[in-house]
This record gives sequence, C-alpha cells and structure tokens, in this order.
Amino acid sequence: MFGEGADGMADQPPTPATRRNKRVLLALGILGVIAVAALVGGWAYLRFSGHNTAGLEGTWHMEGNPRDVYEFRPNGELASWSSSKKEWWDKPGWSATWRRDGQQITIRTDRNWDFEGQLDGGTIRGKMLMRGKTGAVYNTADVAWQKE
Repeated sequence: MFGEGADGMADQPPTPATRRNKRVLLALGILGVIAVAALVGGWAYLRFSGHNTAGLEGTWHMEGNPRDVYEFRPNGELASWSSSKKEWWDKPGWSATWRRDGQQITIRTDRNWDFEGQLDGGTIRGKMLMRGKTGAVYNTADVAWQKE
C-alpha cells in the first residue's frame, strides 16, 4: 500500500501525534496563564489586604507607663516590649492582635485582658477589659494609649 520513498524510507500515513502535541501545548498554556493569575492575585491580596495603620505608625505606650512600648504591625500583630530599645529579650511572654474599624481600635490578647478604644490623633482612649478564666469580663478600667 505504501511504497518506499526516494529517501529509502517507507511512506507513512500522517499520525495523530501532531494533533495530540497541539492539545498538550494548549493545555500547558492554559495552566501557565492560570498559574500566573494565581501568583499575581496572591501577591495583590498580601500587598493590599493588610490592616490600615494610618495614624497608628510608630511606638505607643499606656498613659502612665512609658516603660512598656507597643507597635501596631500591618499584619495585625501588636508587638510589645518592656523597654523602648525593642530588643528581643525584652518581649513579654504573651501575644496580641489588633483590628480597626474606622477609628475604633480593638486589641485581643492571649492573656486576661483586651482593649477597645477610639483613635483620636496621637491618643487611643477606651476600656481595658479584664477577663476571667471563662473569658467573661469581670472588671473594666479607663485607659489611654499615647503615641511617642
């Protein structure tokens, strides 16, 4: 049916391999576009979804206690030190996170206190909430945080 060609090779019918190769290349192209879109989307999410730190930049301390300093980080962490030098050995043994809703600032700790207050320039005035072992508030205190 197929004879030998001039180059000594047997003539062969066209194979479906070229069609299969095109499909593989198309699938790889589509997967590549999806991967790039996912990477760009992930970068944009991480870049623009951070907490709004406008007005919270810098170092803060509770009024009447300049020794303990706090820093509102864009990732939602409230960093703290028991010295204004901010050395790793001055970090306390607890952690805290913060959230913002307009001028409302809420701090949640893994200890027995939380804080809810209003940002007004270089001051955050509000209530410290002391919690018992069950998480119920058993006492509150008026507190102000000052920006250094």
